[in-house]
Amino acid sequence: MEASPRRCEIAEQGSLDIEQSTASASSLEWAGSAPLGTSWVALTVELPCGYHQFEIDDESMSLIVVPEKCWLGPIERNQRIWGVAAQLYLLRSERNWGIGDFTDLHNLIDIAAGWGAWVIGLNPLHALFIDDPEQASPYAPESRLYLNILNIDVTSIPEFATCEDAKSLLRSEDFASALDAVRAKNLVDYRAVAELKLWMLGRIHPYFAKSASLQRRCALEAFVQEGGRGLNRFCIFQAIRLDLARRIAAG
Repeated sequence: MEASPRRCEIAEQGSLDIEQSTASASSLEWAGSAPLGTSWVALTVELPCGYHQFEIDDESMSLIVVPEKCWLGPIERNQRIWGVAAQLYLLRSERNWGIGDFTDLHNLIDIAAGWGAWVIGLNPLHALFIDDPEQASPYAPESRLYLNILNIDVTSIPEFATCEDAKSLLRSEDFASALDAVRAKNLVDYRAVAELKLWMLGRIHPYFAKSASLQRRCALEAFVQEGGRGLNRFCIFQAIRLDLARRIAAG
């Protein structure tokens, strides 16, 4: 259920007096307040389920209000509902690069559905620290708004199939040897996996910019426009961290 975005402006407070605090959406009512130190007041607002946008001066924050329970279709009497819990990064296949990816997830869904499962329970897929890939807890991500790029199956990117530079890299002795090594390890080698995927994505991206179809380039532009300032800041932050990490490593 999607609700219209609501705007909420909260002014800095010098005391518990909250007369300066306003909510421009007439349907909202303050449900309570609590002191936070000496300069701020926390206000509780009741919101309907849906997507909301809070704005304070020039800053904004997205908020999603969800139902207390997940929706389920009609359930027959005594019907058993079950599913499979999986950590995506631990899925292994002959084709993945030492870490589970979205193609593995698609295949797992097909397998589980064939068994009669109703649901797949996954670990969070949040964006992690690409410059420090061993900081891999999905419960302490770099951002909860975007996905972990290590879960991308780079060989399923449409441009990979026609990018000779990417396919040449995949066939090269150094790359093939490193890929075989991460596939053979019992544990996920996050740093090695990240290096391989970034290496390959670095070959595909310039090819995409020059050779992708108009439909694909328009789809990317629409994604960037929809992400807005938040996506732009996230990408800049990622790029700065990665650049600094490489400079430090190079001495």
